[in-house]
Amino acid sequence: MSKESGPGAFPPQLSTATVDAKTSIHLLFWKIQVYGVAVITFFSFSPALVHLQEYIFLFLLAAVVGISGVDRVIPWVKTSIDIPIGCFVMWVLCTVPFATDVSYSFVEWRKFITHVLAFYWASVVFQKQTQSHWQSLMFGAVLAGGLCLTFYAMSDFFLQGGSWRYSRGFRAGAPSSDYNWLSTYLVLVLPLFIAGWFVYRDWWVRLVIALSLVLGAMAQMASYTRAGWLAHAAQGFGFGFVHRRRQFMFVLIGICLLIGLFTQINIPGWRETDTLNPWTLEARFSVWKLGLADIRDHPFVGVGYGNDTFVKRHQEYVHEAQLFKDEQARVLPSMHSTFLMVALGSGLPAFATFVWIFVAIIRRLVVIKKIDLHTDIGVLSLAIGMAVLGFAVRNGFDYMFAGSMSYLFWILVAYGFALRNVQPLGRSDSEVHS
Repeated sequence: MSKESGPGAFPPQLSTATVDAKTSIHLLFWKIQVYGVAVITFFSFSPALVHLQEYIFLFLLAAVVGISGVDRVIPWVKTSIDIPIGCFVMWVLCTVPFATDVSYSFVEWRKFITHVLAFYWASVVFQKQTQSHWQSLMFGAVLAGGLCLTFYAMSDFFLQGGSWRYSRGFRAGAPSSDYNWLSTYLVLVLPLFIAGWFVYRDWWVRLVIALSLVLGAMAQMASYTRAGWLAHAAQGFGFGFVHRRRQFMFVLIGICLLIGLFTQINIPGWRETDTLNPWTLEARFSVWKLGLADIRDHPFVGVGYGNDTFVKRHQEYVHEAQLFKDEQARVLPSMHSTFLMVALGSGLPAFATFVWIFVAIIRRLVVIKKIDLHTDIGVLSLAIGMAVLGFAVRNGFDYMFAGSMSYLFWILVAYGFALRNVQPLGRSDSEVHS
């Protein structure tokens, strides 16, 4: 019997060709997948495309599950937030039978599951990449989406008659949504733009980043959303606190005080009286008071997961609020806090695990060692960590953890986690090109 005629023996050339073909197919498959992540990221900046975004995601996810089944591997990446996410998901599911509207709460729970799956899907796709091109691709998708968003916001603002001298009569907003969405998008992406300025060295890339930063800052101001401004302040303080930069924090405090004093100066035709009016905060306190009363009465299982549970539970209050003809009634029929919504809907255990998720994410992303700031990966990771911090603060005043925004958030988290898993290279040893 010859060497090549024994059991399991194949001609060497045929075996090599088969392996090479399989490898090429896999490389192409995962390359298509990472471009799919980039496309979904770009689509996230337009809430009107959420259904198209979801269809593309589910198709790509099914393809990953299918090829993983053929290869007999589990499409899963172990992360530091698996336990808090698992605890939150299981607890909310256990509380659904006690909800005011069971079917609605189950649908909202299912939406959260879908968005979390986007995180694990993107994590698997990033892990399968054999080259570092995906890092620049993802940043490019965020930069392109953010630039289109800010250009649209400022163009629409001025075309519709918006002015820095007017009140909140017209505010800059995101496509097919409003100023709250615009403000939250900017809270997520502006830290990445700042990081990109230090990471990317091509002059044309920096020019695009600089344009995005300028338009982004203008759009954030034109949104007249105080919670967005507060989120950026929290990001600044978070950066200074983590790296113990006292001078930076003192300068930031001084800037905040100067802005506060400047807004109190009565400049004819300029002063933003509507923005300074605290009626929206007072209205939030009124609904938070009702929500806290429900949390006190149902601290363990809540009254139903989902942002609309407050409306379903307090129909008479909402009807009374709608009788008012002024703008102040608009803020009343909602909980206006993602964290309080979670506590109201599924009890204090859900609230604790939800906070745990954010803490675990930030702990993984935030750069503790100053030496890490000398790496491109460390700078981008820190920026995403600050974006998550700002997103948490922003969600303290409105429910913004939904739809396209949620997809963008989870993909950015997966992006940051994947960066932290890459062996960091020194700034002098690596050049990132887009």
